[in-house]
Amino acid sequence: MENLVILRIELFVLLSSLSYSIYYSVNYFYRVFYKIKSIVSSVKKREGDILQTVSMNKESSKVSIKKTYDPTLKNLTEDEKIKISEILKRVKVNIEKWYYDVARTLIIEWLTIDKYNKELNLELAYIYEQEKNYKNAEFIYKDMCLVHKDNTVILTKLGYIVAMQWNLEESVTIYEKVHERKQSDNDIILMLANLTYEIQHFEKALKYITLVLKEKPKNVDMMKMKATSLENLWKLKDAIKVYEEILNIRPYDTTTIDNVRRLEQNIINS
Repeated sequence: MENLVILRIELFVLLSSLSYSIYYSVNYFYRVFYKIKSIVSSVKKREGDILQTVSMNKESSKVSIKKTYDPTLKNLTEDEKIKISEILKRVKVNIEKWYYDVARTLIIEWLTIDKYNKELNLELAYIYEQEKNYKNAEFIYKDMCLVHKDNTVILTKLGYIVAMQWNLEESVTIYEKVHERKQSDNDIILMLANLTYEIQHFEKALKYITLVLKEKPKNVDMMKMKATSLENLWKLKDAIKVYEEILNIRPYDTTTIDNVRRLEQNIINS
């Protein structure tokens, strides 16, 4: 009988301990789950707030950005500058490892302190670019262009990201602004040559193709683009001359030979 009582007591203690363990575990995981959820929600809200600084004007179809930031009013303390420098290092390390979510969280946390920090925003735009989220990258670059108006690097990045969304007309406009400020930049000239040719603005294309050929006179691809542009502008004799220059470099280019014969026949027929 005594053994039975002792057994019941031990069983009761065991069940009580087990119940308490289960309650404690459930309560612990419940608190951890909601803590993580609140952190994630907070980060997403901050990210949304940053992107919402850009609003679409439906009537004009142009991007308008809230101009509430005056860069002259933002004076970071030395501690904040050191912290941002450290954050940038960590961000770049995580980006190199493709840990984009970690890098993005670090950036967004610090953009709440210095919303228009150029380096942090450029890193965030780069992450979106790598994820092929070109629209978000475009928003950031457009925002930065308003704050850093004379920065041709940011303007060039904007031109590229707009082109990646196949908005080639807008991309040409942006690259032309860069070209006005950096007329000797061969990469910008090359982009303009290709973009204007792609959208069949042949007069503009000729202008930029000629500039490319000035630096690289034996660039056969550019020479072919020049000949095609001339042909589309009905400057057939000039187009033939360009094709003949190509044949001096590539005597057995059958496509070019056929083009010369075709154009000569067109001139005879006209």
